[in-house]
Amino acid sequence: MAPEYLDKDIVIVSNIFPPTINDVVVVRSFDHGNILKRVVSKDQNVFKVQGDNSSYNSTINNVSFKRKDILGKVILKIRI
Repeated sequence: MAPEYLDKDIVIVSNIFPPTINDVVVVRSFDHGNILKRVVSKDQNVFKVQGDNSSYNSTINNVSFKRKDILGKVILKIRI
C-alpha cells in the first residue's frame, strides 16, 4: 500500500460503517493473513480490492472478498 501506507504505520479500523469504493480496508485472507487493501468496486456484498503500489505485482490485486471477510475500514493512520 506504499506510498500511502508504510510497513510500520499503525491503523485504527472500524466495522460500524460499511466499506465503500475507495476506502482502505483490512481484509482477512486465508492465504496471507490480515492485509490492507483499497476497495475498487462493490457488487452487493462482494468487494474487489487492490493495493496502492502499482509497481508491486500483488497476487491479491483485483481479488474479490465477501463482506464477512472485511474486518473494517481504516479510520485513522498513525505514522511512526
